Amino acid sequence: MNNLDPAEVIKALAASLGLGPGDLRTIAEGLSGPALPTVLDYVAVAVERCSAKTLPSYGVHFRRLADSVGHKRLADSVGHKRLDEVTVDDIETLRNTTRERAAAAKLERAERAGRPLRSSDPDAYGYGAAENCVRACRFFFRVAVKQGLLHRNPAMDVAVPKRPPAPERPLTEDELEEFAFVANTTGNDPELDGLLFEFHRKTAARREGGVNLRVCDLDERRCSVTLTEKNSKTRELPLDLDLIRRLKTFATTRGAVGPADKVFRSRKGQPITRRRYEGIYDRLDEHTEWARILDVGIHWLRHTTLDDVRAVAGERVAIAYAGHADEGEAPRVRWRLQPLRTMGSCQAMGSTRTSYVSARCGWSWIISTSTGRSGKRCVRSPRSWDRSPRPSGCGCARLRRMPVAGPARPPSNSLS
Repeated sequence: MNNLDPAEVIKALAASLGLGPGDLRTIAEGLSGPALPTVLDYVAVAVERCSAKTLPSYGVHFRRLADSVGHKRLADSVGHKRLDEVTVDDIETLRNTTRERAAAAKLERAERAGRPLRSSDPDAYGYGAAENCVRACRFFFRVAVKQGLLHRNPAMDVAVPKRPPAPERPLTEDELEEFAFVANTTGNDPELDGLLFEFHRKTAARREGGVNLRVCDLDERRCSVTLTEKNSKTRELPLDLDLIRRLKTFATTRGAVGPADKVFRSRKGQPITRRRYEGIYDRLDEHTEWARILDVGIHWLRHTTLDDVRAVAGERVAIAYAGHADEGEAPRVRWRLQPLRTMGSCQAMGSTRTSYVSARCGWSWIISTSTGRSGKRCVRSPRSWDRSPRPSGCGCARLRRMPVAGPARPPSNSLS
C-alpha cells in the first residue's frame, strides 16, 4: 500500500466514477476556496487599513509593489501575482531596487543644486527608503494574514537594512551663533524663525513638537510646556516664563483665539507645517559652508541641548528630558519648578547668556531610582546637587552660550 502513487490512485478512482481531468480540476478549485486577489487588487484594502500618519510613507511602496513604473517591469512578476504567489525573492528585489533608486535620486538632486555631500558613493544612501519599503510590505501582507487570506507573512523573512550611524552631533559655539544669525535675520518672517530657533534650543523638541504646539500647552503658572511628539507621546518640560509669554503674545497677534489653536503661525495666520523648517535649513545652507555638507536641521539643536543637559545633570536626566525610553527600569524624574521670579534669571554675559539647563537657570530636578535589594529610593535633591563637586562655579559655566534677543554676529563665511 505504501508503494502506491497517490496520483495514480486518484486517477483510477476518477476513471471508475467516470470523471475526467476537467472534473478533477473543478473539484480541486472548489476545495481550495475562492481565488485569492492579486497584489494589484489588494492595494486598495491595504490603503484602507493604513493610518493617516503612516499612509504617506507606506502608500508609495504599496504602489511600487503593484505598479511597474520605474521598476524594470517588476509588477509583471509581482503586481499580477496572487497574494500567495509572492516570494521572499520578489520582496528583496523590490527592497534593493528602492534603495538604488533613492540613492541615485539623492545624488542627482545634490549635483543639480551644486550641493556637496558627505559621500559620493551611491551605496551610502537610500537605506531609509529601503527600510520603509520592507516595513510597508510587512504591513501589506499582515493585513492579508489577519483577514485569513494567507497563513504566513512572506515579508517577515526579508531583512530590514541597517541604517548607517546618524550624522547629528552637538553644534559648536560658533556654529550655534551662525545658526541663530540665519534664523533671526534672514527669510520672509524672521520673528517666526527666531522664536522657532529659541524654542527648540531650550526644549530640545523634535520638529513635531513645534508643529503641534498649542496655546494651552504653555503653562505660565508652572512655567512649563507640554510637548506632543513621536508616536503622539506627550511630556512636560520646564520653560522660562519670558519665552512662554512671548510665545503666547506671538500666537495671539497671529490669529490664535482658543486654547487649542496652534502657536507658531505665518503672517497670514496659518499654522506652520514641516515645510517651514525646510526653509530654515535651505537658508542655513545658503549662508554657511559647513551646514551644506552636514545637512544641518532642527535635530542638531536637539543634540546640542541634550548634550548640555547631560553635562550638567547626567545621562539619566538627559534621557528623561529627551523623552527616550531608558534601558532597564525607566528613571523616575520629577521636575521641581522654581518660583516665577527666578525663572530666566541667568546672568547675562555680553550679547549671550547660558541656556536654561540648570537649577540656577530656572528649574531643578529630582531623580528617584530603585536601589535594588533594599527597595528604598535614592533621592537626589537640588540642594544636594548644589553641594556636588563641579569644575568651577555654577553648572552654567560648563554650558554653551546662546543668543538672547538677537544674533551675536553674522557667519564668517556668509555668502550674502
